[in-house]
Amino acid sequence: MEQVTYDRFLSRELSFQEHRRERLRQFLPRTAFPVPTTDSGLDELFRVYVKGYEAAWAAFPDAAPALRRLRENGMTIGIITNGSHHQQTGKIAGIGIEPLVDRIFSSELTGHAKPSPEAFLLPCGEMQLSPARTLYVGDNFRVDVEGARSAGLRAVHLDREGPAGPGTIRSLTELDRCTEYTDWMEAAERKVAT
Repeated sequence: MEQVTYDRFLSRELSFQEHRRERLRQFLPRTAFPVPTTDSGLDELFRVYVKGYEAAWAAFPDAAPALRRLRENGMTIGIITNGSHHQQTGKIAGIGIEPLVDRIFSSELTGHAKPSPEAFLLPCGEMQLSPARTLYVGDNFRVDVEGARSAGLRAVHLDREGPAGPGTIRSLTELDRCTEYTDWMEAAERKVAT
């Protein structure tokens, strides 16, 4: 249910605000809570939800150390998100990793949602990075990993609850043991040395 509404937002059929209202219209009938009859009533209810949602934002403990290590190795760091640009930049600032990120690309601003190849290629172009020399780490295999790979990037699946395996890690601390990452770092080091 939520994914269908979100996909309508990603395809620009709904604005972000309309997407939120539609989510409430679909979800609330499944509860004992009455559905507000006006847009302003829906917006106010969603504001209450967002306040609690934002209060719960926290970075995973491995995020900042991994980003710092990449930054120390001279790597450019970007974030590609299908979320609302305003909300995602607020989240990145709120969890304290904003100083470790060079650019944030949202589908809302670029006009391309993951897994579309353009969602990955446009940021590479704007950051002057070769897709073949760019490593993407994402938690959704279809949208992030397959999308990045179809655009010609290297990609690692971050699955914090699933089994680690080739191309999959459970924590960013495992990047050093991940073949895709070590091959990418080796290629990056060769580029810096030449």
